[in-house]
Amino acid sequence: MGLDSRVAHDARLIGLLEDEVNLAVAGAVDSPLALPLPRDERALAVAHSLLGHPLNTESIDELAKRHCVARRTLERRYREQTGMSFGVWRQKARLLDSIRLLAEGMPVTDTALDCGYGSVSAFIAAFKRTFGYTPGQLFTFA
Repeated sequence: MGLDSRVAHDARLIGLLEDEVNLAVAGAVDSPLALPLPRDERALAVAHSLLGHPLNTESIDELAKRHCVARRTLERRYREQTGMSFGVWRQKARLLDSIRLLAEGMPVTDTALDCGYGSVSAFIAAFKRTFGYTPGQLFTFA
């Protein structure tokens, strides 16, 4: 089941989802969709890199090296400035992107694998833990 941007109702829902994700990424809303950004310029550069390419598979060591920051410094900045570990932050960024993939009609199985999960059940559990509902329930609220 996917949304079709040519259908008026679906187009409105897509717009609403995009608005909510954009607000959440900007940290303007205290919600499960909120993804706070670090203030440190090197950590923020890593965040922008990952938000631009959420399915990036570089390790934290590779990202730290590419952005000229020590791994431990990067980990500390994420914990101090976002309230979550780098790994949790990255997982949430991928889960937020999974909403877009699902809205575009990608099946849950493909979305789970594209988001780096080894199993669909692990993806569904993480999605439910983060957002409060399963990916299959996502579009039943419309």
